[in-house]
Amino acid sequence: MMKSTSTYRNTLSEENRERWTPIKGLEGMAEELALSIDPITGEYTRLT
Repeated sequence: MMKSTSTYRNTLSEENRERWTPIKGLEGMAEELALSIDPITGEYTRLT
């Protein structure tokens, strides 16, 4: 299986708000947005 990817979009726009999730242990202080995930290796790229 190939690594998933996300097409470019303005990640800070209001329409993408639902894609951001709180980082466990940092709720209310930091959020993340996964850009790509490889389910085999567990490797991922994210914005925080």
